[in-house]
Amino acid sequence: MEVKLIEVKRIRGRVHAVALVKSASRPGLWHRVHVDVYRASNRIIIEGQCDCEAFRYGLPCRHILAAADKAIINARLIKGGWGLN
Repeated sequence: MEVKLIEVKRIRGRVHAVALVKSASRPGLWHRVHVDVYRASNRIIIEGQCDCEAFRYGLPCRHILAAADKAIINARLIKGGWGLN
């Protein structure tokens, strides 16, 4: 899934990202995604919002997962890295 990161930053131990994720079902459509990724009790927590229909109806949204994956990869490059091997 194609992801274009608009912004990635670290805020109080969280990685926050804003991304555009290409729709798999609608050519030319990109979904806007906001995602926060952080560690809590030895787990990685992903919280996000997306403008796709699935998210609006409370269904699983693959755009959030795609944006989170890209954000985690880029967070490793930010000074002070995360160590999310």
